[in-house]
Amino acid sequence: MTADMIETGLQDDLRALMDLLRAPGEMLEERVGRIGSQLCTAVEVLGRLTAAFEAVRLGFDRPDVAEAMADLTRTAAHIAAMAGQIPAERRHLEQLAASLEDMSGRITRMRTTVKVIEVLVVNARIAAAYIHNQQVELSVFTGEVSELAGTTRQTVENFATGHRRLTTLVRQAHEGHTRFERENLQRLHQVAERLGTAVTAVDTRRANMATAAGDITVRSRRIGEQVGTAVMALQIGDRTRQRVDHLVEAIGFLVDPAGGEGTAAANWQAGLTPEEQGMVAASICRLQQAQLRSTVDDFDAELRRVIGALERLAVDVVDLVRSSTGLYASGDAGEDAFLQQLGTEITHAEQLMRLCGSSRAEFDAVATEAAGVLKELLGQAGAVELIETDMRLAGLNTVLICGRLGTDGQALKVIAEELNGAAGETVRQAQDVITGIRSVQGEAAAVGQVATAQNATTLAELDQRMGEALRILEGVCSELGAALGMLREDGGRLTALLQETTGGIDIHTEFRRAMEAAAEQLGRVGAVPAVLPAKAAAASERLLGVIRDRYSMASEREIHDPLSGQTAPAMAAAGGATAAAEIDDLLF
Repeated sequence: MTADMIETGLQDDLRALMDLLRAPGEMLEERVGRIGSQLCTAVEVLGRLTAAFEAVRLGFDRPDVAEAMADLTRTAAHIAAMAGQIPAERRHLEQLAASLEDMSGRITRMRTTVKVIEVLVVNARIAAAYIHNQQVELSVFTGEVSELAGTTRQTVENFATGHRRLTTLVRQAHEGHTRFERENLQRLHQVAERLGTAVTAVDTRRANMATAAGDITVRSRRIGEQVGTAVMALQIGDRTRQRVDHLVEAIGFLVDPAGGEGTAAANWQAGLTPEEQGMVAASICRLQQAQLRSTVDDFDAELRRVIGALERLAVDVVDLVRSSTGLYASGDAGEDAFLQQLGTEITHAEQLMRLCGSSRAEFDAVATEAAGVLKELLGQAGAVELIETDMRLAGLNTVLICGRLGTDGQALKVIAEELNGAAGETVRQAQDVITGIRSVQGEAAAVGQVATAQNATTLAELDQRMGEALRILEGVCSELGAALGMLREDGGRLTALLQETTGGIDIHTEFRRAMEAAAEQLGRVGAVPAVLPAKAAAASERLLGVIRDRYSMASEREIHDPLSGQTAPAMAAAGGATAAAEIDDLLF
């Protein structure tokens, strides 16, 4: 073997070293890549959670949700007001009944006057029969007043019938209202109070949940950022792989001098004896051993920090799932449990509203019929006025005629005058009845005003608004439920993923074991005495310069520079034994 060739045994040792270094580097690349992929999946999961809870937060603040809460608040207030109005409505019904009772006396008096008129009409017909005067036709008068009296009687009877019907309707309404008040007034107060309390509680919970959803958004985003930081920290794998590649490359310069073509490392072995080649290889291998141990220590420390961070993140995710579920749920009832009380109260309110609606429908029917009867009564009372006006005119004409008849017409004249008086009395009584009707109308209007807030249509609208409000709240809570379901599922998946990732980062143990084996081999190659002759020292210096130029990290140069300074040609002059000891102290 010539001096220009590398000794075969040394080449074999160096190639074995390169193989030892390549294997952990390839393992490192594959494992770190897989870990990075798992962490990227974790970031994606956290991104979905962040988006879902941000949507929930915005959902709880939607205008339609706020309006639904306002509707429920107004409904509770309406039910409370309705409960407060029921006694007032009953009092108005009682007053209406009293007004109708007062009208009974007026109608009785009017009927008595009509009977007097009927008697006077009979007397007028008898008196007229005794008057024999060809120039005066009294049958027209008697026939007319007889017809008017009959019409008046029928009108008054119709009026009395309508009054009785109206009285019956009001009595029925009062009885139904009293029964409803007795059975449901307390329930109305209770439902209004409970519904108001439930609405307030839900509104408070809604605000808290919006805040909590925002907090989950922030926390999940922060965890995502921390996982992202862990992904970035895994670049230690790339840096470590680069450093291992630099180790392999440095030894490659020793194995294949032609590989350094164009650099100072080219044909470094030229002119060196096998022993000197071994010394150069030893100086390079000692430096690579130091680089290797620094690489392993840096990788191990950084990876342990990543493991610690991932373990903490897994705990954070578990805490996020637990605290979020505890915040939204109530016991074991699920995330929509906070709506259950509101739903129960709304159901009670809806049932009561339907009962009220049924009762109000009956009352509304009675009120509508009563209004029609009142209108008829008013028309009938007015008709009495018109009839009695015609009767008074007929009576006045008869008085004038009887005045021309002298003593023959005296009796009929008296009867006619009495008819005029009775007719006037009937008109006054009819006006009195009309006044009573107006009073009844006023009381009926008061009942109607109170009942407006309680009529069947209004109650149906309340029922509809409550149902719609609950559907809106159930919709947004369904979104919350979906988000929480995602949190539970993805949170559990994320926790398992982080734990699996953390548990799977045993690469540092395998990597250290493999690299320690390489370090031992480097130590054996580097065990050749480190005292370099001038030619060997020059070759070593050239190689070290080329190796340094290939470094891409400051940490490599920090290891390289102190050690490469000890390999200068002046080493031999400085005293071999001392120099060797100093290098050993630095490396080992």
